Amino acid sequence: MKKRTGRLAYYVLLIDAVFGLIFCFLALNTRVKVFAPYYGLKLKAAEYTSLMYERIKEVRREKGIPVDSINDPNESGLIGMQLTPITTEFGDLTAKLTSVNPNFSALFVEYMKKLHLKKGDVVAVHFTGSFPALNIAMLAAIQTLELKPVIISSVGSSMWGANIPEFTYLDMETILSKSGLINVRTVYASAGGIDDIGRGLSPEGRELIREAIKRNGINEITAEDLSESIHLKYKVYEAIAGESPIKCFINIGGNAAVLAGVEVPSGIVSFDHRNHPGLIGEFLRRGIPVINIYNVNYLARRYGLPATSTPIPSPGEGKLFFEVRYSVLHAALYLVLYLLILAFTLIVDVDYYFKKLLRRA
Repeated sequence: MKKRTGRLAYYVLLIDAVFGLIFCFLALNTRVKVFAPYYGLKLKAAEYTSLMYERIKEVRREKGIPVDSINDPNESGLIGMQLTPITTEFGDLTAKLTSVNPNFSALFVEYMKKLHLKKGDVVAVHFTGSFPALNIAMLAAIQTLELKPVIISSVGSSMWGANIPEFTYLDMETILSKSGLINVRTVYASAGGIDDIGRGLSPEGRELIREAIKRNGINEITAEDLSESIHLKYKVYEAIAGESPIKCFINIGGNAAVLAGVEVPSGIVSFDHRNHPGLIGEFLRRGIPVINIYNVNYLARRYGLPATSTPIPSPGEGKLFFEVRYSVLHAALYLVLYLLILAFTLIVDVDYYFKKLLRRA
């Protein structure tokens, strides 16, 4: 064997570099899908929501209610008009489009599981006409977890919500119920708007709301002012829940009786807000946790849900369901192997120079 007479051969360094590239390639291809907690329940709720969205879209088409493909590019049928007689206030079209995503139901499942809600628990729920897509997603989450909701809704809607007089949120609920897709319904409804009594709407608008409540067979809550509306709604929840304790209050939208003009963060509400003047405070003061869904754009950003997505996202997309991660174990193994190769090369090289120094000495 020919003795080495000079510095380490370049091809040895080249081989080391090739091994480094190979190990990097292998490490980058060790991605694994890590499923989020409650993945199965989340996916079931999202698929259920998607099914109900399709049904609403079908019936709207059957009824001949036009869809504005510019403002509702997915033609979901869940986006209303800018102004109608039952429009209560300004609405953000971006938020309304973002809300039409079945994967919001996965977020609702996550919230309710964090609060340890279980099958058979009674939950007080308040919907508005402003976010029909989110109302439906919440119904899907509630039924997936087999909870017992007591639902009150306000019919009026902000811009781009369920503000078509002949196609209100209550009408959507009726469609889903008759189609056998839901077995829970709103039990009482109010007008909504300023002070939750229809203030700010025209007489025609208030009458159209009363007609919607009547044709859908819902009990109407009529109050003289905001304070009475808050009181009556809380009493309805108590009366229907009966002896069963209410385990959570869930709100979607900006109803006056719920928020009373004082916004609270979206998500699970801290008990620090127990002095809130609306229904949120009524429940928090009694030690009942609250889930508030209002700032849709914020929730979408926080949980990786796309804004104004076209087409509508498919059930099961996003970090609410899983994350793609690299395998730390494999990466560490490849690093150790590469370090051993480098160490062997270094030892051979150092040994050569060490022996060379000894010969000179």
